[in-house]
Amino acid sequence: YARVLRRGDNWSMKYIAEFMPVVIIKQPHPGYAEDGTPVDLPGSKQRIYGAGISPVGLQMNLRRGCVLQPYVNGTAGVLYFTDNVPVEDSSNFNFIFGLGAGVELWYRENQSLIFGYKYQHISNGYTAPRNPGVDSNLFYMGYAWSWKQ
Repeated sequence: YARVLRRGDNWSMKYIAEFMPVVIIKQPHPGYAEDGTPVDLPGSKQRIYGAGISPVGLQMNLRRGCVLQPYVNGTAGVLYFTDNVPVEDSSNFNFIFGLGAGVELWYRENQSLIFGYKYQHISNGYTAPRNPGVDSNLFYMGYAWSWKQ
């Protein structure tokens, strides 16, 4: 979801919100060392599924009115997983923060293609005994449709 908050001659500031119906993290199976501390089992993999929402976000588009518009954005929200992420003794509830940039290619008056990059950090914010966090580099593409204004 995006809504224009302010416009200038050559820029626009948008409020953005993201819904993530499926999130998959691939990580090693957890185990325990001889002294009882949790460790990752080498060579093992598991998929943990989740969903989330980032209701707090801003995006600045440059070259407003042009076909090719570069943008920068930032988002914040929450993720809920079916198991602890990223390690045992952490949490299945995590916060998510992202910073990104890309281009929006307008091919019709109210339709565009989006190509972007996002640096994303997932962390439980010390709401559990362990909080190692996960950092990701994501490349994405999307489609945007808007009502004519």
